Amino acid sequence: MKKTITLSAAALALTGCGGAAQSDSSLQPGKWQVGFVATSFDIPGATPEQEAMFEDMIGEGETQEQCLTPEEAERGFQPMAEAFSQAGQDSPCEVANFEAAGGQISGDMVCTIAGADEPLTSKISGIYDEAKFTIDIGMTMERPDFPEGSATMGMRVSGERLGDC
Repeated sequence: MKKTITLSAAALALTGCGGAAQSDSSLQPGKWQVGFVATSFDIPGATPEQEAMFEDMIGEGETQEQCLTPEEAERGFQPMAEAFSQAGQDSPCEVANFEAAGGQISGDMVCTIAGADEPLTSKISGIYDEAKFTIDIGMTMERPDFPEGSATMGMRVSGERLGDC
Protein backbone atom coordinates (compact mmCIF):
# COMPACT_ATOMS: atom_id res chain seq x y z
CA MET A 1 0.00 0.00 0.00
CA LYS A 2 1.85 3.05 -1.24
CA LYS A 3 0.65 6.59 -0.88
CA THR A 4 2.09 9.93 -1.81
CA ILE A 5 2.93 12.43 0.87
CA THR A 6 4.05 16.00 0.38
CA LEU A 7 5.51 18.40 2.89
CA SER A 8 2.04 19.90 3.22
CA ALA A 9 0.45 16.52 3.88
CA ALA A 10 2.98 15.79 6.62
CA ALA A 11 0.66 17.83 8.79
CA LEU A 12 -1.14 14.57 9.55
CA ALA A 13 1.75 13.72 11.72
CA LEU A 14 2.20 17.21 13.06
CA THR A 15 -1.26 18.56 13.60
CA GLY A 16 -3.92 16.26 12.24
CA CYS A 17 -6.74 16.93 9.88
CA GLY A 18 -8.06 20.02 11.53
CA GLY A 19 -7.10 22.66 14.02
CA ALA A 20 -4.05 24.83 14.10
CA ALA A 21 -0.55 23.89 15.09
CA GLN A 22 0.48 25.14 18.51
CA SER A 23 4.22 25.47 18.29
CA ASP A 24 7.30 27.60 18.70
CA SER A 25 8.81 25.93 15.68
CA SER A 26 10.03 27.27 12.40
CA LEU A 27 11.65 25.44 9.54
CA GLN A 28 14.42 26.49 7.21
CA PRO A 29 13.26 27.44 3.74
CA GLY A 30 14.59 25.36 0.88
CA LYS A 31 14.33 21.96 -0.71
CA TRP A 32 12.93 19.32 1.63
CA GLN A 33 12.63 15.57 1.31
CA VAL A 34 9.66 14.16 3.23
CA GLY A 35 8.76 10.52 3.49
CA PHE A 36 6.64 8.04 5.35
CA VAL A 37 6.95 4.37 6.12
CA ALA A 38 4.62 1.85 7.74
CA THR A 39 6.32 0.55 10.89
CA SER A 40 3.80 -1.90 12.33
CA PHE A 41 0.42 -3.56 11.88
CA ASP A 42 -1.44 -5.60 14.45
CA ILE A 43 -4.85 -7.08 13.75
CA PRO A 44 -5.54 -9.69 16.42
CA GLY A 45 -7.32 -12.72 15.02
CA ALA A 46 -6.25 -12.06 11.42
CA THR A 47 -5.78 -15.09 9.18
CA PRO A 48 -2.21 -16.12 8.29
CA GLU A 49 -2.79 -14.72 4.79
CA GLN A 50 -3.92 -11.37 6.19
CA GLU A 51 -0.96 -11.28 8.58
CA ALA A 52 1.44 -11.96 5.69
CA MET A 53 -0.13 -9.18 3.63
CA PHE A 54 0.27 -6.67 6.45
CA GLU A 55 3.79 -7.85 7.26
CA ASP A 56 4.72 -7.20 3.62
CA MET A 57 3.57 -3.58 4.04
CA ILE A 58 5.97 -2.90 6.92
CA GLY A 59 8.85 -0.89 5.61
CA GLU A 60 6.92 0.29 2.55
CA GLY A 61 6.56 3.97 2.02
CA GLU A 62 7.45 6.80 -0.25
CA THR A 63 9.47 9.99 -0.29
CA GLN A 64 8.97 13.21 -2.17
CA GLU A 65 10.86 16.47 -2.54
CA GLN A 66 9.28 19.90 -2.24
CA CYS A 67 10.44 23.49 -1.89
CA LEU A 68 9.42 25.42 1.22
CA THR A 69 9.28 29.19 0.72
CA PRO A 70 10.69 31.62 3.30
CA GLU A 71 7.14 32.70 4.16
CA GLU A 72 6.02 29.09 4.75
CA ALA A 73 9.16 28.34 6.75
CA GLU A 74 8.61 31.36 9.02
CA ARG A 75 5.11 30.11 9.84
CA GLY A 76 6.49 26.74 10.93
CA PHE A 77 3.97 23.92 10.85
CA GLN A 78 0.90 26.17 10.38
CA PRO A 79 0.85 26.09 6.52
CA MET A 80 1.01 22.32 6.61
CA ALA A 81 -1.93 22.18 9.01
CA GLU A 82 -3.99 24.44 6.78
CA ALA A 83 -3.18 22.46 3.63
CA PHE A 84 -3.98 19.13 5.22
CA SER A 85 -7.19 20.26 6.91
CA GLN A 86 -8.48 21.35 3.50
CA ALA A 87 -7.47 18.03 1.94
CA GLY A 88 -9.10 15.93 4.67
CA GLN A 89 -12.69 17.11 4.36
CA ASP A 90 -14.08 13.54 4.09
CA SER A 91 -12.52 12.36 7.35
CA PRO A 92 -12.64 15.22 9.83
CA CYS A 93 -10.06 15.06 12.59
CA GLU A 94 -9.52 16.89 15.83
CA VAL A 95 -6.19 17.35 17.52
CA ALA A 96 -5.80 17.74 21.27
CA ASN A 97 -2.78 18.41 23.43
CA PHE A 98 -0.62 19.19 20.38
CA GLU A 99 2.71 20.72 21.20
CA ALA A 100 5.85 21.35 19.18
CA ALA A 101 8.30 23.02 21.52
CA GLY A 102 11.89 22.59 22.56
CA GLY A 103 12.54 20.07 19.79
CA GLN A 104 9.76 17.72 20.94
CA ILE A 105 6.43 17.00 19.22
CA SER A 106 3.46 15.39 20.94
CA GLY A 107 -0.29 15.24 20.60
CA ASP A 108 -3.45 13.20 20.25
CA MET A 109 -5.69 12.98 17.21
CA VAL A 110 -9.19 11.57 16.67
CA CYS A 111 -10.53 11.16 13.11
CA THR A 112 -14.04 10.29 12.07
CA ILE A 113 -13.80 7.77 9.24
CA ALA A 114 -16.67 7.47 6.76
CA GLY A 115 -18.47 4.15 7.26
CA ALA A 116 -16.84 3.38 10.61
CA ASP A 117 -18.77 3.23 13.87
CA GLU A 118 -15.79 4.26 15.98
CA PRO A 119 -13.16 6.93 15.30
CA LEU A 120 -9.50 6.36 14.51
CA THR A 121 -7.42 7.50 17.48
CA SER A 122 -3.75 8.37 17.20
CA LYS A 123 -0.83 9.27 19.46
CA ILE A 124 1.77 11.54 17.93
CA SER A 125 5.35 11.86 19.18
CA GLY A 126 8.54 13.05 17.60
CA ILE A 127 11.53 15.31 17.45
CA TYR A 128 12.39 18.26 15.24
CA ASP A 129 14.73 21.12 14.55
CA GLU A 130 14.73 23.71 11.80
CA ALA A 131 16.30 21.29 9.27
CA LYS A 132 14.70 17.91 10.05
CA PHE A 133 11.91 16.10 11.86
CA THR A 134 10.89 12.55 12.72
CA ILE A 135 7.37 11.79 13.91
CA ASP A 136 5.95 8.45 15.01
CA ILE A 137 2.19 7.94 14.84
CA GLY A 138 0.46 5.09 16.64
CA MET A 139 -3.10 4.56 15.38
CA THR A 140 -5.89 2.44 16.85
CA MET A 141 -9.20 1.67 15.20
CA GLU A 142 -12.08 -0.34 16.60
CA ARG A 143 -14.45 -1.93 14.09
CA PRO A 144 -16.88 -4.81 14.37
CA ASP A 145 -15.64 -6.27 11.07
CA PHE A 146 -12.09 -6.74 12.45
CA PRO A 147 -11.59 -10.31 13.71
CA GLU A 148 -11.20 -9.25 17.36
CA GLY A 149 -12.74 -5.81 17.04
CA SER A 150 -9.66 -3.60 16.82
CA ALA A 151 -6.42 -3.01 14.95
CA THR A 152 -3.32 -0.90 15.41
CA MET A 153 -0.90 0.57 12.91
CA GLY A 154 2.35 2.46 13.28
CA MET A 155 3.75 4.97 10.83
CA ARG A 156 6.87 7.14 10.78
CA VAL A 157 6.98 10.44 8.91
CA SER A 158 10.32 12.15 8.49
CA GLY A 159 11.62 15.22 6.72
CA GLU A 160 15.03 16.67 6.04
CA ARG A 161 16.17 19.87 4.41
CA LEU A 162 18.39 19.05 1.44
CA GLY A 163 19.55 22.55 0.53
CA ASP A 164 18.35 25.53 -1.47
CA CYS A 165 15.61 25.23 -4.07
